[in-house]
Amino acid sequence: MEVTSADIEAEGRARGMAARPLSIWVVSDGRTGIQNQALGLAEAVARLTPAEITVQTVRWRPAFDRWPSGLKTPAMLAPGSFDPRGVAEWPDLWIATGRASLPLSARVRDWSGGRTFVVQTQDPRWRNDRYGLIVAPAHDALSGPNVLSITGSPHRITPQRLAEAAPAFAARIAPL
Repeated sequence: MEVTSADIEAEGRARGMAARPLSIWVVSDGRTGIQNQALGLAEAVARLTPAEITVQTVRWRPAFDRWPSGLKTPAMLAPGSFDPRGVAEWPDLWIATGRASLPLSARVRDWSGGRTFVVQTQDPRWRNDRYGLIVAPAHDALSGPNVLSITGSPHRITPQRLAEAAPAFAARIAPL
């Protein structure tokens, strides 16, 4: 499944969006390896169409952290965590990764009145019908009409970033 800038623009027009940058929220527990999956997808979209990316960090109070996603409510979020109860304007695109984001991701479509397109990376293993798109690694063997199976995980590595970082490693690689 290849998504082009024309696809993104057409989706925006279908949702009645004005000619403004796409609003993208990256949602995770803030751990680098988890967050970079969603951030990598957001940056890829931003390379195709003007976008504003906002990172939201979700943390649950320790007493509720291991509870099943279906039992968690925003009242159980830790102090300082992103809290959806105060959202005045939802993003156009919500890209989330990890277990901590699931209870919110599954409800965003309802909270936003259907305005926000929800992308979840990794296999959510819960309420797969609640996400517009699930980007899951092929080894999860997940399938469905809203599933994009990929090799590995989404990431932030681009040819440009590799080229920029290469000189720093040249001396170490040369002897190899």
